[in-house]
Amino acid sequence: MKYKLIIGVCIVITCIFLYLLAMDSLCDQGGENFIFGICQITDLLPF
Repeated sequence: MKYKLIIGVCIVITCIFLYLLAMDSLCDQGGENFIFGICQITDLLPF
């Protein structure tokens, strides 16, 4: 039971990381008008 919870949390964290990485690429390409708030968040990320 605990292993399923740990795997589920890891999958969610991985999905969030990949989503932010994709949004960071979009913002770097000049897509600030797409989601303005997410671009402010991705500017804080080190990658």
